Amino acid sequence: MTRAGEVIEEVGAIGELALPLQGPARRRDHLDATTRRVLEAVPVRRGAGPASIVVVAGVDATTVGRCLGALWAEGLVERVTSGWRLTAAARGSGAPQ
Repeated sequence: MTRAGEVIEEVGAIGELALPLQGPARRRDHLDATTRRVLEAVPVRRGAGPASIVVVAGVDATTVGRCLGALWAEGLVERVTSGWRLTAAARGSGAPQ
């Protein structure tokens, strides 16, 4: 090897073989895009009814109902008198598993 270009060719791109950096797994990491949109439409403190969540999420009422059920089963949303809101686990920076 006589030139820098030859060294680079032999070594390859810096970081090419390095593993990608990842943080801890979070409960919401495995959610599909639609369910994630519904989760993001649920208020943090005050409850909101499904009709309000439909508008914010931009999906139909049936989909919101299905997603809320799945999110409730995951412990990410809870039902309160005024509707649905995020649980403490969902509010805590992504809720590690």
